[in-house]
Amino acid sequence: MNKLTLAVSAALVFVGAPVHAQFKLPGMGAKPAAAEASATTTPQSGDVLVTSFLQSQEQVVAAQTTLARALGLDDQATRAQAEAKRLSSGQLDQEDGLKKHRQLSEALQVDLVATMEAQPALTAEARATFATGLVEYLKAVVGARDLLAQAKSYTASVGANPMALVGKGASVLWVGKQIPGYVTALATTSKALLDYAKRNNIETPANATAALDGL
Repeated sequence: MNKLTLAVSAALVFVGAPVHAQFKLPGMGAKPAAAEASATTTPQSGDVLVTSFLQSQEQVVAAQTTLARALGLDDQATRAQAEAKRLSSGQLDQEDGLKKHRQLSEALQVDLVATMEAQPALTAEARATFATGLVEYLKAVVGARDLLAQAKSYTASVGANPMALVGKGASVLWVGKQIPGYVTALATTSKALLDYAKRNNIETPANATAALDGL
């Protein structure tokens, strides 16, 4: 069992632990924050859903930034970090911030895919950085899986109570409708990242594909 596989299986003990130690597959160790929130909150609580979605997007962009640096996309990574910080500052209204986070992630993904297809030569340090970014990304996928259940619960509650759409409820419903496609896109990207890592002899968690089961 390699060190990344052990990291996947280990429970999170410290908040500041290395990212390898933080990555857990479903049912192995503590639940992701999104799962804990959904378990203790009624389906009608749209704030929980929106917050979970935003946190997921932030995780994905952070992982993409690490992967970008591994592939030599330092300028894109620096710009993405600065933009992500601005989007999380609270200066934008919630829905606009969510949309711009999604756009930022999609732009980064285009650069990542193009660079992976070009098959750049990677140093040992870059390969290690890519492995770290891959684990960060898979961890985000694990958390995003729980968004599906949250979104289903919320949209079902809205169907039973149309008055829930009053005020910001419409924005929350928009989030709920975005989540299935968002999670599918994460799963597709994860498979591409794993394939790239294997083609280039970059270490991956042996049980990483379990994170994608059913997605």
